[in-house]
Amino acid sequence: MIVSEFLSLRESGLAGAVLDTKDSRQTYRIAVESGMKSLWERATDLVREGKTSPAEVRRVLGVAIRI
Repeated sequence: MIVSEFLSLRESGLAGAVLDTKDSRQTYRIAVESGMKSLWERATDLVREGKTSPAEVRRVLGVAIRI
């Protein structure tokens, strides 16, 4: 199973906002505010759906994601 983050830049102002941002944390915030699900959120969903375990999520992602 592959879990990833994906942000579609089809929204007119979104691509420009991402390209104009030099700080990766700000880019991440823009992405999440624009509807992107974080890797941690997606992994949590998969645990709730029974497709993976909390132990596997911790093993792969660590205890916390630093933003």
